Amino acid sequence: GGLFYSNALYLDLQKPLKPKSDKISHIRRTERKAERELGKVQLERINTPEGISLFLKNWGAFHTDAQHLSQNQLETWEHLLTSTPLPDWVRLYQLNAGSHVLACGLFFVFDRVFYFYSPATNPSSELRKYGGGKMLTHKLIEQAQEEGLDAFDFLQGDHEYKKHWNPESRPLMQVIIPRSLKGKLLFKLFQLKGRLKK
Repeated sequence: GGLFYSNALYLDLQKPLKPKSDKISHIRRTERKAERELGKVQLERINTPEGISLFLKNWGAFHTDAQHLSQNQLETWEHLLTSTPLPDWVRLYQLNAGSHVLACGLFFVFDRVFYFYSPATNPSSELRKYGGGKMLTHKLIEQAQEEGLDAFDFLQGDHEYKKHWNPESRPLMQVIIPRSLKGKLLFKLFQLKGRLKK
C-alpha cells in the first residue's frame, strides 16, 4: 500500500483575511469595467424551479465547453437538483453583469463551512476578459463572511488563482491498499506515473 499527499487550501474566516492587495484591486477594477460595459454586477442565489432549470443549462454548457464534467455527470446532477426541493446546504450561485452570466457554480455549506465545489466560467471570449471566475470567488468569500461562517474551503487543488486570498494549506492523505495481484500491478504503475511526473 501507499500514502499519497495533496493539498487543500482554505480560509479561516474567524481571522482577518490578508488577500494579495494587487490581485484584489485587479478584481475590483474588472468588476467596475464590467459594470460600465455590461450592467450591474451582482451575485444571485438560485433556488426556484425556473431558476434552477436555467442555471443547469448555463452551468452544464460552461462545464461542457471546459470538458470538466461528462454528459453522464451533468445528467446525474440535473436529476439530483430537480427531483426534490433544494436543501439549504446546497448552494447554486450565479454572477450576473446586466443580462450576461459571467460565472456560476454548485457549492455546499455544511457545519459552518463553505465548500467551493464546482464553479464554471462563461467560455465566451467577449466575457472572459472580465475575470468572472475570480470575481465570483471573491463575492462568495464575502457572502460566507456575511453569513458568519467559520471557513471557506477551496477543496483539493493547488490552483494559482486560489492563492490570491493567501489561504492556509492542509495536507490530504489517501491510503491505497491493493487486494489482488492485478491491484498490486496497477498500484505500481500508478506510483511510477507519479514519479515520472516529478
